[in-house]
Amino acid sequence: MISHLNPIAAVPASVLLRQGSGPTRQETPTRLGIWSGYVGLWPQLAVLALLLNDHVLKASGALPGALTGKLSDLAGLFFFPLLLAALWHAIGARLSARTLLWACGLTALMFSAIQLSGAAVRAYSLVLRGLPLLYSSSAPSVTMDPSDLLALPMVALAYLYGRRHLHRDLES
Repeated sequence: MISHLNPIAAVPASVLLRQGSGPTRQETPTRLGIWSGYVGLWPQLAVLALLLNDHVLKASGALPGALTGKLSDLAGLFFFPLLLAALWHAIGARLSARTLLWACGLTALMFSAIQLSGAAVRAYSLVLRGLPLLYSSSAPSVTMDPSDLLALPMVALAYLYGRRHLHRDLES
C-alpha cells in the first residue's frame, strides 16, 4: 500500500470504529472492509498519478499543459468522491449507495463550478494554498476550462467502483 500518500491512514482506528454508537461488534469488520475498499489500490493509484503529474510532469514540461491538466482532472475526479464518502463514514455516517451518490454529486457540482465560474476558481485556489502538505512549494495554478468537463465521467466510474466495494463488503 502507498500509506505515505494516503491522507486517510492518519485517522485513528477509534474514529473509524466509534465505540458506543454506530455498528455492533459483528458489523465492525464490514465498516473496516468498506473503508479499506474506498482507499484501496485504484484510489491510491489515482492519488499517485495526481501527485506525480502535479509535481513531476507539470514541473518538467515533458508533456503539454493541456494533457497534464486533463490527467489531473481524471485522477482527481476518480479519487475525490471516494475520499469524501470515506470521510463521511469516518465521522459516523452510514456508508450507503445514497452517501456515495451525494459524494459523487457534490464532487461533480464543485468541479463544474470551478470550470465555469471565476469566483469558484478564486475560492478553490485559496483552499489549495492552504494545503502545505500536498503542495510544499506552491499550489498548482487553477484555470477555468469548460473542456475539462469532458472528464466528468470519471465521477461515474468512482461511483461504480464504490458501489462494487460497498456490495462486496456488505455481503461478506
